[in-house]
Amino acid sequence: MGNFYTQLWIADSDAETCVALMKDLGRRSVVGPSHRHLTPIFDGQCEKQDPGELDSLGLTASARLGSWAIGFLNHDDDLFLARIFYRGEERKHISAGMMGSFDTSGARDLCSALHPRTATFLVALALIRPRLFQIGRHKRLAKLLDLPEWTVGAGYRYIMKGEFNDYPESEAFVRT
Repeated sequence: MGNFYTQLWIADSDAETCVALMKDLGRRSVVGPSHRHLTPIFDGQCEKQDPGELDSLGLTASARLGSWAIGFLNHDDDLFLARIFYRGEERKHISAGMMGSFDTSGARDLCSALHPRTATFLVALALIRPRLFQIGRHKRLAKLLDLPEWTVGAGYRYIMKGEFNDYPESEAFVRT
């Protein structure tokens, strides 16, 4: 059995703002510490692996906070989804399985949202490269986009089970 997790990254934000948003929305979630003004949210409802739920939260968060919201979903390590929203508008949905996904506009949006100095070409290569396990794709994207290594594989369920308690960042987790 592979990995099952979702996460939502909010750009130009801090943990306090994201905690307030999740409380206002009445969501059970864990908000992680911000990194370069990017804040990860691990939402309980999104863990059902329903892309529509992740899309709804991403669209709402991007509209309310006036920023980028990027949702990642890994389903059994067979499918990796990236959902991209900007200021209340859907920008791109990327779906990569074992054979990858050729999506240069999606790669450009990922760079714009998460790390503008990253070469779009490298992100596009990470998306298209065949990978048996999609956690490897997530790990490569995280490295290219300078996302914290501890977030690769992190999801609400895994965090609530205590599987991320060994990371120093876990002390900054805020549960809503």
